[in-house]
Amino acid sequence: MREWNRTTRIRRAARRLTRRVVALARRRSLAGEILALQLVVAVIVGALAFGGLWWASSFVIRDQMQAWGAQWVDNLDDLGAPLYLSGDEKYAEIDAYVDRFAEILFVRYYSDSGEPVVIRPAERADSGIAAPLGPGRLEALAAGTATSEPYLIDRVGGGMPVVRIGKPIWSRAVLADGLLGFDPSTAAVEETLLGYVELGLDFSSQLAYQIRSVLTAVSIGAGLLVLLTIASWLICRSALRPLSALQAPLRRLARGKTDLSLNTSGHREIVAIAEAMVATTRALDDRDQRVAELRTCDELTGLPNRSAFHALLVEETESLAESGRTDALLFIDLDQFKYVNDSCGVVVGDRLLQLVAQRLQASARWGDVVARFGGDEYLMLLRDVDRKETAAICAALVGRMQGESFSEGRRSLNMRCSIGAVMIRGSKVTPPTLLRRAERACRLAKSNGGNQFCFWSVSSKEIAEMKADAGWFQKIQAALKEDAFALFYQPIVDIRTGKTAYHEVLLRMLIDDAIVPPAIFLPAAARLGLVIDIDRWVIRQSLRCLAEVRAARGDIRFTLNVSGSTFDRAEFFSELETELKASGVPFDAIVIEITEQIAMRNLAAAAARMSDLAERGCRFAIDDFGSGYCSYSYLKELPVAFVKIDGSFIANVADDAIDRAIVGAIADVAAAAGCETIAEHVEDYGTLRLLDGLGVAYAQGYGLGKPSAQVTETALPARLTAARRRSPARRAAGRAAGRAATR
Repeated sequence: MREWNRTTRIRRAARRLTRRVVALARRRSLAGEILALQLVVAVIVGALAFGGLWWASSFVIRDQMQAWGAQWVDNLDDLGAPLYLSGDEKYAEIDAYVDRFAEILFVRYYSDSGEPVVIRPAERADSGIAAPLGPGRLEALAAGTATSEPYLIDRVGGGMPVVRIGKPIWSRAVLADGLLGFDPSTAAVEETLLGYVELGLDFSSQLAYQIRSVLTAVSIGAGLLVLLTIASWLICRSALRPLSALQAPLRRLARGKTDLSLNTSGHREIVAIAEAMVATTRALDDRDQRVAELRTCDELTGLPNRSAFHALLVEETESLAESGRTDALLFIDLDQFKYVNDSCGVVVGDRLLQLVAQRLQASARWGDVVARFGGDEYLMLLRDVDRKETAAICAALVGRMQGESFSEGRRSLNMRCSIGAVMIRGSKVTPPTLLRRAERACRLAKSNGGNQFCFWSVSSKEIAEMKADAGWFQKIQAALKEDAFALFYQPIVDIRTGKTAYHEVLLRMLIDDAIVPPAIFLPAAARLGLVIDIDRWVIRQSLRCLAEVRAARGDIRFTLNVSGSTFDRAEFFSELETELKASGVPFDAIVIEITEQIAMRNLAAAAARMSDLAERGCRFAIDDFGSGYCSYSYLKELPVAFVKIDGSFIANVADDAIDRAIVGAIADVAAAAGCETIAEHVEDYGTLRLLDGLGVAYAQGYGLGKPSAQVTETALPARLTAARRRSPARRAAGRAAGRAATR
C-alpha cells in the first residue's frame, strides 16, 4: 500500500507538470518568438561584426607598429653609426628622435660582442621591462646578416603590449688597388659588423585607443539593437493585431458557437484565414444540421426515427399522467413486403416504403405523430382518443392501404398492412413495454391472416411472466442481503503483446448450489427496479477484490458493466468515487462499460458526467458496439477509451467478407477517434491473427480464457506473440491484406 501511494503521488506530480508545460506552451506568443529570433540573430551578427572589427584593428595596429618600428630602427641605425666610427657621443640627436615618438620606449646600442654601448633613455631601458641583449638573441641577430629583412621582432611578456625590434649595424668600405683611378661600379664592397641596435615599442596607447573605439562601436550597436527591437515589437504587434482579433471568434467556434463576427484588416493572409473560418462555420452548421436530422429523422422517408419517437413517447406518457387523457399507440407492419423486395428489387421496395410513409402522414390527424420503426414497420401515436375511436382509425387505415395500388412498370402491387394497437393511460407502463405490447398485437394480427388490426390484451404468457417476477423479486432481494451473487472474471488479452491487460467482471447468481447466468435473472431485475441495487453490489465487491489482487500481484485492472438505470443516476459517479476511495483502488485501475443505447440516451449529460472521472484516470468502454444505434458521432463527444465490437461480427469474421469489412471499419474509426478496440467472442487463434491484421488491439472469448471465479492470467503461445512483434510496416501490410480480403 505504501508503494502504491508513492506511485500514485509520482503519477499525480507528473500529470501536474504536464498540465503546466501544456499551459506554458499555450501562452507562447508569436510576436515574442519573432522578436526573440530576431534578437538572437542580431546579437550573433553583432558579436561576429565586433569580433571581426577587433581582430582587423588589432592586425592593422600591429602591422603598422611593426612597419613604423622597422623605419625607426633604420633611422636609429644611421643616428648611432657615429658612435662606433668616431666615438662621438651624440646622444642629443638620438634623444631628440626618441622624444618625437611616444611609442618608443627605449633604444639600446650594443657592440659587436653584445656589450651595451648606449642606452637611451636609461630610466626606461633599465626598468626591467625587457632584458638586455643575451647570447641567444645575439646569435639570432647575427644570423640575420645579408637577409632581405635583417630584423628580429618579438613580443615581451608581463601583460604590457611591448615589442622589441633588433637589427645589426654594418659599415661598408670600398676595396681598390690605389687611392685614385678605380671604377666604382666594379669595386668590391666590404661590410663590417659594428654592433647592434634594439628598439622597444609600447603599444599601450594604441591598445587603449582600440578598446575605446570598439566599446564606442559596441555601445552604438547596442543602442541601435534596442531601438530596432522596440521598433520591431511595435511593427509585429501592429501586424499581428488582426490575427489576435481572431482569437475570440476561434474560442466561440471551439465552444460550438458558429455565429462569428470577423473583422479583417485587408491583408491577404488575414482575409484568407477569415474566409476559411467562415467556410468552416458553414460546414459545421451543415454537418450539425445533418447529424441532427440523422439522429431524429429516418433518412429514407423523412419521418421521425425510432429513437426520436421513443423520446416523444416518454414525454407523452408523463403528460398523460398529469392530464388524465388517453392516447393510443399503433404498430403498423406491411404484409408481404419481403415478396415485393425480392421480386422487384430494393429500389422498388424503398419507393414503396416512401409511398406508405406519405399515405400514413396524409391519414394522420392534427397532433398525431407518424414514425418509422425500422424496415417495413411504422409507428403512429394517436393523441386524445378512446378505444372506440382508435378502432375506427385502425379500420380506416387498413381499408385505405388495401385500396391503394403501387405501379411498377406493367405490374400493379396492392399495399396491405397489419396493425397492433395498445391504449396508453398514464405513465404506469414504460415506453419499451408499450412498444413491445403493440408489436405483439401486430404479430397476432399478421398470424390471423394480416390486413387487419388487433388490440393488445394480457396473454397467458405475460401472466406467467408476472407471476415469475414475483418469485424473482424475493430471490434477488435475498441474494443481495446474503451475498448470494458471485463474481467471475474473464481475461482480455492484448493482441500486440499476448498478455492479459484487463479482466471483465461478470455476475452470476447462486441458487441451491446452482450457478444462474445473468440472462435469466437480470431481465426480471430490470422490470422490478432492482438492477441499481445489483450494480451497487457488483461495484463494491469488485473493488474489494481488485484491491486484494493488486496488493498481491501488482497492476491488475478490471472492467465493470453498468446498466442504463445506474448510469443515468446523478449520484452514480459520486458513489463510485466513494467506493474507490474506501477500497484504495486508483481511478485508472477500472474501466466502466456502457452500451451504445446508454451513451446515446442523453449525449450532453453523459459527456459531462464522464469527463470528470476521465480526467482522474477512469476510462470508459462502449459495449456491444454495432448491435444498437452504431452511431460514430458520440466517439467524438464522449471520453471513450475502448470500443468493444459486438460478438455477432466476430463469430464469422473469418468466413464473412461483410463482417470483416465492418470490423475493419470500426477499428479504423475508433483509431481515428483515439480509441482502442476489443473483440468479443474470439474462439480460436486464427480469428485472433485476422483481427490483428484488421487493427484490433484487444480480444476476449472462450478461445483465450473462460470466465473463472479466480483472477487468472492468459498468455498467447510463443509463436503468436512472436507474430505480434512485427514492424509497423509489416503490421500495415497485414491490415492491407485483411482489407483486400473483404473486396
